[in-house]
Amino acid sequence: QRPRQRRPARETREVTTMWVMLALQDSNLSPDTIALALDRGYSWLGDETAGISTEWWAVRTMLEQRLGHLKKAAHALAKLRECQNGDGGWGWLRDGESDALGTGIALYALAREGISKDNPSVQMALQFLHETQEDDGSWAVPGTKEGDEEEIKSTAVFWGTCWAVIGAFEYAK
Repeated sequence: QRPRQRRPARETREVTTMWVMLALQDSNLSPDTIALALDRGYSWLGDETAGISTEWWAVRTMLEQRLGHLKKAAHALAKLRECQNGDGGWGWLRDGESDALGTGIALYALAREGISKDNPSVQMALQFLHETQEDDGSWAVPGTKEGDEEEIKSTAVFWGTCWAVIGAFEYAK
């Protein structure tokens, strides 16, 4: 995760921790090692934070589901779905304008939660990506760092394009 993002530093660390926890579950480590790491990570995360980024809600949804915390997963999924904008996309930040980065991450999480391609939210998001894709195949995405929110930044374009493709691919299967 990039430093100096337009979200609290704690949230950036939480998102990184949650991605690592998801990855650990698919690792070749011993079950005891994985369980210990997941317990420590989950204890550190706690229940106090409510993310301001779409990524936080997406990864929290997936983590709670994978850990079997179905009520918490349903709550996080509902919050993620509330972040969808009227144009069908999600912003990287919950209250931000839609972009490929937030939309791709949200689509990935929705797919992992078993939300069907026929779902209106998914259809709207896919349409948003279709309508906003550039002629060269990329998506213009503003920077995620403090002070870059008004500028299209190459790093954000790369990340946004990657996530747009990943999210859309989940529904192309």
